[in-house]
Amino acid sequence: MVLLDSIKKLMVKIMTNRYQDILSDMQESLFLRENGDNSSKLITLVENAVAAMIARQGDGPIYPSDSDTSITDVMSSAAIPERYNFSHSTTVEQVANEMQRSVKAHSPLMVKNIIPQPNFVYLAAYVATSLYMGNAVTGEDAGEALKDELACASAIAKMAGMDPTKASGVFTFGGTGTNLYAVKIGLAKAKPKHALEGVIDNDTVVIGNAASHYSQQTSANWTGIGQNNYLKVKTNIDQTTDLSDLEKVCRRALDSGKKIACIEAVGGTTSSMGMDDVEEIYKLRSQLIKEYSLSYTPHIHVDSVLGWVWLNFIDYDFDKNPLGFSVRVLKGAQHNANMARKFCFADSLGVDFHKTGYTPYNSSMVILKNKDDFNFLKRQKDIMTPLFHDENEYNPGIYTIETSRSVANIVATWATLKTIGKEGYQVLLGHALEMREAFVDREKDINAAGMIIENKNSATTDIFLRSIVTGSDVQNEHHKELYDDSILAANTEYTSNFYEWFVDREGKNPKIAFSKSSASFYNHNGKPVVAFRIVLLGVNCSVETINYLIDYIINAKKIFDTENSI
Repeated sequence: MVLLDSIKKLMVKIMTNRYQDILSDMQESLFLRENGDNSSKLITLVENAVAAMIARQGDGPIYPSDSDTSITDVMSSAAIPERYNFSHSTTVEQVANEMQRSVKAHSPLMVKNIIPQPNFVYLAAYVATSLYMGNAVTGEDAGEALKDELACASAIAKMAGMDPTKASGVFTFGGTGTNLYAVKIGLAKAKPKHALEGVIDNDTVVIGNAASHYSQQTSANWTGIGQNNYLKVKTNIDQTTDLSDLEKVCRRALDSGKKIACIEAVGGTTSSMGMDDVEEIYKLRSQLIKEYSLSYTPHIHVDSVLGWVWLNFIDYDFDKNPLGFSVRVLKGAQHNANMARKFCFADSLGVDFHKTGYTPYNSSMVILKNKDDFNFLKRQKDIMTPLFHDENEYNPGIYTIETSRSVANIVATWATLKTIGKEGYQVLLGHALEMREAFVDREKDINAAGMIIENKNSATTDIFLRSIVTGSDVQNEHHKELYDDSILAANTEYTSNFYEWFVDREGKNPKIAFSKSSASFYNHNGKPVVAFRIVLLGVNCSVETINYLIDYIINAKKIFDTENSI
């Protein structure tokens, strides 16, 4: 009996010691101490994690992979360990294993989708600010840091020609979130009682460009308006909205008794680089309100999650050209700036800092020209947790779709804008356009290889490359397929087959990485045109990179054609 009691006491002592050992390690190496004197532990972990990843990153655009683990394997084997792990450096270094097959944003050969590099200032500010756990739901928790949200919104509104004292905005979960806010506000304007009674009459529509990002339809879906009530407007060849058809669609909706919650203009979206003349859309809305004696104002949102960044060029001296851009780049930048200048005619605009702002995911904002529009989203006080005690504080949680939001992203984004500045964004965009021109300069070689640059005359930061199999004169064949759907179908099948062959041939560790667009634009009959998409926003991209990309694709196509007897 005495022996048993002794064993029990020993076990309690051992367990007590382990409790103290774990707690001490946490206090020393896992969490910031009260006086912050162990911050070097965090810095060391970051250094070890980054070093481990870079050591294995390889030379290609995709993080190297030697794993064949299936999703089923992961799900069946995943388990939280029973014991505390004292080897923190080993744990963070092993994160490199999870990066296999991930894109490498800093590789100049990673030209698929809009995946710019995140900047160091953002990353440093984000990590440092995250230590303090400010919650952007209310200024009571986030303090002065939350005012950076207002600073970001006001600064961009000012560039857009809006009154910065009347404008406002909130950070949200992505470009989809910016569209969701716009549609929700528009719905509240058209149907003020919908928040309590629901959307039950099937009498409300959202109207947008057929080539726009699918998140616009998602917004109609999630707000209860219904995806079938998202009315698509014809697009022009340059992916802008056909304003004549927009008027027809609006009039048909109003004539049938429908209410227009939101008109979505394109201002450079993830899928469509077209930029609408928002002033003309504004004039159309004013005309419709007057003619139909509308009791509400349809909301105009410009989906400018990529195009917002051209606001940085509005004040650029295109005559003196202080940064020394080439003539063609200067012309393109001026065109984009002139289109962005008209964003002020919209009621709201979307911004993806994690796209053309060169920050990590997720960092997006919806910016309202009139901050009073947020009142349409306010929750009833009697349903909210007693969280907002100081009415003099900035409390965006009263109307945001999210409750918890990290203030770290907000602070880090504002730090980025202050670091890069207008001039820095001019350089980044100018460089992207210079790389685009270097690509277009190889047009003869590309045509000779049986391919066409669809958007060679645009001022976008991407290239749409399409393979032509219906004739040797690719320029002429491409012109014909804009009207002839049978030629279009043949070249679409050929382009798609080449892409699938290329991806399969390259495997898990490709030398270059680009994407395929199922609708780079629509031909004159409204049919989608499939093409390779090459995005040139990389800071490390060079003329040598461009030539390597082109030569690699041309050589691959020769092999594909030989194997398929073309």
